[in-house]
Amino acid sequence: MSVNMSVEGPVSLNLGNVDDAPVAKGWHTVKIERAEADTNKKDQPQIAILARITNETDPDFNKTIPWYLTFTGDMESFQMKLIRRCVEALGLPLTLDYPSYQDFGDALIGLSVDANVTHREWEGETKLNVNKWRPISFMTEEDVSF
Repeated sequence: MSVNMSVEGPVSLNLGNVDDAPVAKGWHTVKIERAEADTNKKDQPQIAILARITNETDPDFNKTIPWYLTFTGDMESFQMKLIRRCVEALGLPLTLDYPSYQDFGDALIGLSVDANVTHREWEGETKLNVNKWRPISFMTEEDVSF
């Protein structure tokens, strides 16, 4: 549900109906909406990705899932293995050849994939973690966790 608002007008909202529960653990079919290049605290290139759940039968339909792809330069690092997993699941070639990291990010926008969400606790809050992807598939009984 949307609310018609103007930055000029008064602020009058009931936020009691805003669902801030984390996306459930497990596989979700998502479409990448944003992919922005930046650097992390170690000055390594990374792509910040925001993907929206597109499966209308998913209880978390239309919620978003964020993740980062961090380029370390060390081809044996866990981060580079994550990038390979994601790129492979998206159906992209394993040889990346883009003029910039933002151009690579732009190429990701609009692509769909199944992303596996796990949870971790950090400073008393549940944080989402995504480090497994697969080409879009139909969910099976073992994919559903209750």
